[in-house]
Amino acid sequence: MFLFERYFTHVYLLTYDVFSVTCKLLGVPGTNLSSGIYSYFDQASGNFVDMYCDYDHSSGYGYTYFSQSAIEILPSLGIHYEQKDHVIIRHLNIIDEQYESTVKVLPRYQDEYNVSLSLNSQDGFEDPGYYNSSHYVLLGFIPSSFGDRNGTIQGYLSNGVEATYTNCDNTPYNFIAITPDSVQNICGCCCDSPVARAFMDEATPIETQTNLPVDFYFPTYAIVFGGCGTALMGYFTNDTQGIAFGIPFDKRG
Repeated sequence: MFLFERYFTHVYLLTYDVFSVTCKLLGVPGTNLSSGIYSYFDQASGNFVDMYCDYDHSSGYGYTYFSQSAIEILPSLGIHYEQKDHVIIRHLNIIDEQYESTVKVLPRYQDEYNVSLSLNSQDGFEDPGYYNSSHYVLLGFIPSSFGDRNGTIQGYLSNGVEATYTNCDNTPYNFIAITPDSVQNICGCCCDSPVARAFMDEATPIETQTNLPVDFYFPTYAIVFGGCGTALMGYFTNDTQGIAFGIPFDKRG
């Protein structure tokens, strides 16, 4: 049972079970909740966990976004992550405009793999050590179990457009990661490549009523596709102030 208290744009949910509250659960058919920030109390940490629930997306799905502070509290994405065929990547550009792209595994791999979201773990993906944080969310595409990838076409799908490269040396890195923490400039890498930029270049503007608060955008991120793909750290580009992952859920219950 929840006690709802509304303050400005927030709805505070006073509960003690960090696993019991999801945007999907709150927005079951018939509740008619508005898109916005919903905060629930985590007894273990003594803090509120902020999540933004988007109930108005034109795709027909709902989406959950977690704030930077929430990533430091959540023990797992757990029941928040059930619909696994795609993820939304939103970005905040340098003039405070918000854009989004629906990201999927390349069509040639969709029969075998889905995108993979994991909290504070690689969960089947290689870690190159480009970020030194214990709090992060990793969006993976082709896992380490793929095997020999030298000469294969890899990358991801962004708003229906393939961003690809040919793996040249069997390096298995294949993910985008976000963290609320600052990291040292520990990578001399760059690469203004289609794989690095597709989530921005193919993005479309989001509706004003579903804008995310700035705290939901992560300024520190790594886009790492090994074997002649890209290794782009957020601090090497001035194109965006940060990115956010939208975790899909089926609004039909």
